[in-house]
Amino acid sequence: MIMTRLRLLPLAAAVEGGMGLRQMLRTARATAPLQVAALLLICGFAGCDSGGGDDGGAAADQASEVSGRAADAVTYGEALSADGVVIRYEVRGTVDPTLMLVHGWANTRGIWGEHPKTLAQSHRVVALDLAGHGESGADRSDWSMGAFGDDITAVADQLGLERVVLVGFSMGGAAVLEAAKRLGDRVLGVVFVDVFKDPDIPLSDAEAQQLEAAMRANWGDPAFIRAFAFKPDAPDSLIDYVLQTMPEQPHEYWFTVLHSMRDWMQSDFLLTLQAIDSPIAAINSAEPPTNVEAMRRYAPSFTVDTIAGVGHGGILLRRVDDFDRRLLAIVERFGAGA
Repeated sequence: MIMTRLRLLPLAAAVEGGMGLRQMLRTARATAPLQVAALLLICGFAGCDSGGGDDGGAAADQASEVSGRAADAVTYGEALSADGVVIRYEVRGTVDPTLMLVHGWANTRGIWGEHPKTLAQSHRVVALDLAGHGESGADRSDWSMGAFGDDITAVADQLGLERVVLVGFSMGGAAVLEAAKRLGDRVLGVVFVDVFKDPDIPLSDAEAQQLEAAMRANWGDPAFIRAFAFKPDAPDSLIDYVLQTMPEQPHEYWFTVLHSMRDWMQSDFLLTLQAIDSPIAAINSAEPPTNVEAMRRYAPSFTVDTIAGVGHGGILLRRVDDFDRRLLAIVERFGAGA
């Protein structure tokens, strides 16, 4: 399996710019700083609980077998971002439009687990590591959201992609918005995954500092992993895996990225959102709720699908089939409107 080859770390992923983070912080202050920090942690790895597949042992016809072989085939590549940093990626499937999957803060492309394989049965799927993450280079001085947008654009350009759906998890939502600006009419649509829930509630500097301090203080604590990032019923094996494979300490430049995300949210987010002509959709966890009315003030086409009972971390890892059905339905709507 490709994901084991990558030696992917279970890394922090945040609702850091997730709008609604402030609401969570207010709730967390009534409990413990540890829970505040836990908003920022999730692991990325393969073979997560898919919530039950629909294989059923039924015999596949020849077309399905061909599709399955295409989905299993993986091509690896690398592109140079605008600043010369090497961006590594993998490609599955062959059918347009292409789904570009972009991970969140301090994740790798491994956060998508089984999704690239399952989605590649009907689409070309490109999963990449942003600079400073996974197998990509980290020789960068500009850790801005725009630089991450350049990373995505470099991969799309190298592969010659002309019909793209950009899918961004957590901080990856900011990266795909920046990429959408650069790729223009090559973008069929943008999908946010559990981020940007309320554009009217920005994250303050003080709250960002609180998050960083709590995360530094509690890195590696089992309760840190479970609280908020997962629901209480998350399997112990998931928490154990995180503890066994977490880096001893986070990379220092990840906190530079976190600061850049906060700055971008305060200065560029709404302008960028309004500048995107492509339709925008979201797949979000249920808590906190998405302020659809507020989002539509800036992106009139905005729609949201909600998955309950999974948490920020579990939205990709616990109900794979459900997530994929929702994403493919969004992609179909994008195509119908093109």
